[in-house]
Amino acid sequence: MRYVFLSVHSLVGVQYPKNQDDDIKIADYPYLKAEVILTQNANKHLYELDQAHAIAIMALKGLTGEKDAHIFNERVEHQIEELREIRKKEIKGNVFMAFKAEGDTDLWDPKSQLEMGDVVVAIDAIPEGVIRSQYEKTINAILASFFVGCEDICGTDTVGEGTFYIDEKNRLVFTHYWKILPGKIVVSRYLGNETLLKIGGLALEQKVHIEINEAERLLNRSYKKEDEPLFSFLAAWTGLETLTERIFKHYENNIYYPETENNGGNGFAKVVERVRTVMQDKWNIRDKFMTIAASLSPDNCLSDASKFKEIKDIRDKFFHTQSVEINELPIEDTQKLLRKYIRLHIEHSMK
Repeated sequence: MRYVFLSVHSLVGVQYPKNQDDDIKIADYPYLKAEVILTQNANKHLYELDQAHAIAIMALKGLTGEKDAHIFNERVEHQIEELREIRKKEIKGNVFMAFKAEGDTDLWDPKSQLEMGDVVVAIDAIPEGVIRSQYEKTINAILASFFVGCEDICGTDTVGEGTFYIDEKNRLVFTHYWKILPGKIVVSRYLGNETLLKIGGLALEQKVHIEINEAERLLNRSYKKEDEPLFSFLAAWTGLETLTERIFKHYENNIYYPETENNGGNGFAKVVERVRTVMQDKWNIRDKFMTIAASLSPDNCLSDASKFKEIKDIRDKFFHTQSVEINELPIEDTQKLLRKYIRLHIEHSMK
């Protein structure tokens, strides 16, 4: 199946070259069958993707049952105009980089497909993201080139990105995916009264725990839907590190240096203080987390500490050797560990 992949980005902070109205070809990539265009007209390059988006919206509205192709196509054009009006309000600037690549794939295997007007819509026809993954590094390099080559560019926005296909009859084919969230199935459950009471209690306690405010903020940030996986992971891991550093001292005292009034008087207290001074610079982040886990979750201390080490090792490999791909970052495991120990710390403090 033939395909065309498009990725269009606005370039914030610059204007289009003076006395130039036509598109400008920036680069050719013959081995990728790809090219990079500078344009003022993003709509022209995104027309087929806008068609796909428009048909998807019409399907949600129940407007795709029209058998008259002419009427159906008119409705699609009307929906495209609405999409473009929204885009015009949301996207800054009028200078765009358009990356376009063509190719063939043997992975085409739709669960079902049907004709809609002049186009064909296929369901789950190809693993999502498999086409984009071929060009991701090239697109990143191109955008970096714009930043390096022009200091005036202060940002980019993704205007549109996707793939459309062309069948043996030379018809446009769009594929849609039935899903809830990428990579996972989410089952919604009712909030019970017990859960609501628990949430309320934790919420009331939050305001008195200033030491974990930053960790909480980072936890919330890690769930921002607009963030890329890397930023979600960084937020979650930084939150876990921050929590560990902020609350370690409390659990260090509880486990290793309990009250000393009945353990030998002032002499024993001085020995304990000396040990604490010597150990002050000896604790690494894993030791600190294990201390906290031993106090808050003794039954799961070793497994949680092992998970913490595993996450940290992956994080270190990613930043130091680049031997880990972004899609391998343990975002959910990190979020779960952070959520668990924020909750346990608050519950411990409520006792």
